[in-house]
Amino acid sequence: MSSFPSTYGYATLYVNGMIQQNGIFTVSPSAIVITGGAQLDTNDSITVELVIQI
Repeated sequence: MSSFPSTYGYATLYVNGMIQQNGIFTVSPSAIVITGGAQLDTNDSITVELVIQI
C-alpha cells in the first residue's frame, strides 16, 4: 500500500499485536503519526485497521 485513504470511519492501531489506545495516533494519506513522538523498533509489527464507510 502506497497511501492511506483520506477519509475513513475509524482507525485501530496494533503494535506487536496489542491494540493501542484511541487518540495516541493520527492517520494521513502518507503517514501514521504517534502522538508524543514515540519511536518504534524496526522489528515491531504494525497493523492498521481502517474502516471505510461507503
